[in-house]
Amino acid sequence: MKHYGITGIIGSGKSTVAKVLEWLGGARYDSDATAKYLMENSKELKNELIGIFGNSVFVEDKLNRDLIRKQIFKDDSLKTKIDMLVHPMVWKDYLTWREKQKTHFTIMESALLLKNNRTEYFEAIIYVESDVNLCIERVIKRSDLPRIMIENIIKNQIVEYQELNDCKLLHINNKGTKLVLPQCNLLYKIL
Repeated sequence: MKHYGITGIIGSGKSTVAKVLEWLGGARYDSDATAKYLMENSKELKNELIGIFGNSVFVEDKLNRDLIRKQIFKDDSLKTKIDMLVHPMVWKDYLTWREKQKTHFTIMESALLLKNNRTEYFEAIIYVESDVNLCIERVIKRSDLPRIMIENIIKNQIVEYQELNDCKLLHINNKGTKLVLPQCNLLYKIL
């Protein structure tokens, strides 16, 4: 079985590409969904988050994402603290998950795949690239995040061109979803 990573900035189309490849027969792992699940369900992680943000970080057992976003926006070092807690747990979960899959290939979707130096665990990395302004507009349409916060997220996720040299595949999605399907079909033939 082959394993692939999909990465790109928020709103670039990672999920669209991953869902199409899943539809074509791959097993898809959504690292964002797993991180959210773990933050709300892992007792260890919940206690750590309460230690950082206080009891108001959970409202009726649901993660208060608004509070976290606002605190991170004020103090960027909090993002690093959360990442150091959550990313190792997500990675461990992913490795366990992928060993159980029975498909021809697996796909791990993660905005920070290149920044976390995990490329050696994959046959190839698929980098979904899109115009930054288009990404911002997509995120504004689907969330209540203010533009300045989206721009800050993008700044943290943006990949240096040198890191792209480590990618064995480059998938470009800069015109919208109409061009994604033919590109995914070609990509699938390579996988």
